[in-house]
Amino acid sequence: FILKSFETDFRELLRLSLSRVYSSIQIERERKQLQTAIENSDEGLALLDRSGRVRYGNRAFAQFAHACGGEPTNLLSLLAERVENVETLKQQLRSKLQDLSFGGVWTGEIQLSGKDCTAFSLTLSGLAREGALGPVASDESFEGNEVVAWVRDISELKRRERFQRELISTTTHDLKGPMGAIITGSELIGNLIKDNTRASDILLRVKSSAHGVVNLIDEFLSARRVEDGSLILKPREHPFSTLVSELQDNFQTIADSRSITLTFDSTPDATCTVDKMGFLRVVGNLMSNALKFTPSGGSVSVRGVTLPNGDMQIEVCDSGAGIEPGDLSRIFERYGRLDKHQEVSGTGIGLFVVRSIVQAHGGGIEVDSLVGKGTTFTIRFPKHPPVNERGELISLDFAE
Repeated sequence: FILKSFETDFRELLRLSLSRVYSSIQIERERKQLQTAIENSDEGLALLDRSGRVRYGNRAFAQFAHACGGEPTNLLSLLAERVENVETLKQQLRSKLQDLSFGGVWTGEIQLSGKDCTAFSLTLSGLAREGALGPVASDESFEGNEVVAWVRDISELKRRERFQRELISTTTHDLKGPMGAIITGSELIGNLIKDNTRASDILLRVKSSAHGVVNLIDEFLSARRVEDGSLILKPREHPFSTLVSELQDNFQTIADSRSITLTFDSTPDATCTVDKMGFLRVVGNLMSNALKFTPSGGSVSVRGVTLPNGDMQIEVCDSGAGIEPGDLSRIFERYGRLDKHQEVSGTGIGLFVVRSIVQAHGGGIEVDSLVGKGTTFTIRFPKHPPVNERGELISLDFAE
């Protein structure tokens, strides 16, 4: 036997006991701090079982339930008459509550009816079946197969977004009128001073700049409709030559003012099944970019080819500066602008709109570029776009 003094054993036991007491006190203090933080958070937090029953909810979650007008004991029953599209939302939530895996996340928006634009962002996150995350609630019936619901009031954000959309819409529409007057006025004055080369050149530049501003305004308007999911497209069959003749009228002035050769070519009797305004926005944006990044004395060409299956393929080629290989993946991003082009006017939303409209038609877009040689954008519009029973394109919601 190894003899140990009673005093030594007692001191060791006392030390262990005190250590456990201090640890318990510290854990309890931290638990209360966490509970206080959760209870007083501006964002709602709740623990749900897979049927949607609320096992725990903080004060902000209770306020969310009250705003929705339903019973706070269950996520599905708290969504009441004040919630827009409530039945569709309930169906989504029933499915997500059952299918959400450990670590899985689902996020949706809850819009309340009324003029105050009250809206909430709801995020569901699945917990481990084995309760691997430990006791997240004091409820002894916790089974480790719960879902965490996180609610944020995004009403102010929505009001700001609506104000910005209305401001952009109003401002751009108000700008188009004066720009149209400038273009028309420059054409009329140009007819009066044809013999004055210097004055004609100045008027050509004024008209070109005005066209550029109009194109910029159209980009803003199209991007807003794309993001709102309200860009309704109605494709019809059009002669390709008729479509491009409108583009030629608009862009020939810009090409002439920059001494750039602009050419159009197509297979005989080529037709294109597209929404007319959508087509003009797509090809017009690509032509605008091509003219913008092509130096004086260069060339820009637009060529349409009817493919064997009836689809229309359009190539917009330029002899400009080209795009670095590493930048090709970024050019279709919303508000994405390349560093080397920061000094050139533009919004960075044009190609985002282009891709959205082409994809809505069921088509595709590709780009090939050589630095110092030029760039070619290739678009394909299918002969039979995916329209609904009203003749409208199905893919209307482009919001990300």
